[in-house]
Amino acid sequence: MGSEIRLDIVRRLGDADRPLSFSELRDAVDVRDSGQFNYHLGELVGHFVGKTEEGYRLRQAGERVVEAVLSGTVTETPVMEPTPVDEDCHYCGAPVEVRYRQEQVDVFCPECSGAYDAGHAPAEAEIPPGYGWLGGMPLPPAGLDGRDADEVLRAAFSLGQTEFVTASTGICPRCSARTERTVEACDDHGADGGVCSDCGRRRSVVFGSACTNCNYEAAGGVLMALFAETEFLAFMTNHGLNPMNPDSVTAYLNAISNYETVVRSHSPLEVEIRLTVDGDTFTRTIDEAFLNAGTAES
Repeated sequence: MGSEIRLDIVRRLGDADRPLSFSELRDAVDVRDSGQFNYHLGELVGHFVGKTEEGYRLRQAGERVVEAVLSGTVTETPVMEPTPVDEDCHYCGAPVEVRYRQEQVDVFCPECSGAYDAGHAPAEAEIPPGYGWLGGMPLPPAGLDGRDADEVLRAAFSLGQTEFVTASTGICPRCSARTERTVEACDDHGADGGVCSDCGRRRSVVFGSACTNCNYEAAGGVLMALFAETEFLAFMTNHGLNPMNPDSVTAYLNAISNYETVVRSHSPLEVEIRLTVDGDTFTRTIDEAFLNAGTAES
């Protein structure tokens, strides 16, 4: 796809509501040299473009290219420096700030250490001095169009939640391959209201989902392992908490942060989760059988 002509071909086919003939497509792309146009079109036919009796049309791979172009993923690199938003840190209550760069929205607290210390947070977070990192969520550049910082945060939160739900089931949200689900527990956790000096995390138990095919990986509190479980979702919605589109990001994060973990065994791993919302408690046990299964055991 390293050719403007080829990119223009898939753009024009993406705009069309029907297959286009060779001449219609060449006129739309506005390439006078028929041989040159035919060469570039030929490079696309098969994988990106399909050829039928009615004309040329995009195949699934071509549609993905058009989506990537329109989202700005392959053409734009906008940056938004740390900007205050109308949400509070779910650890210390201070107003948080969001930053956008490299297709990711990062959330920072200017007054506490956040979820990780600087030495254990992902390198791509690039935590500014004096800030604590609360997490990062993917967002294509088009997600910034016409949105202020608060709206950018909400868009990234909703999009990130859908990815987390998919990853928690063992399916990669980027390429659809299988992911390896893991749970890691700190042997001697001592956060004392901040981050642990041993593991560098605020939470003693974390869940991870890493793709076996592409470079996608996600990690977070162990509660993330339950994001697609029917009983957990029912518990949340019954308490007025919408995981995909909460009324308040802060209120939702405060709710799902109010959980306890009890490590019953390190080998084999067995962790009990207890989430309390409005006085009601949801309990679930995570073990090797849970991680190896496609869905949670009741």
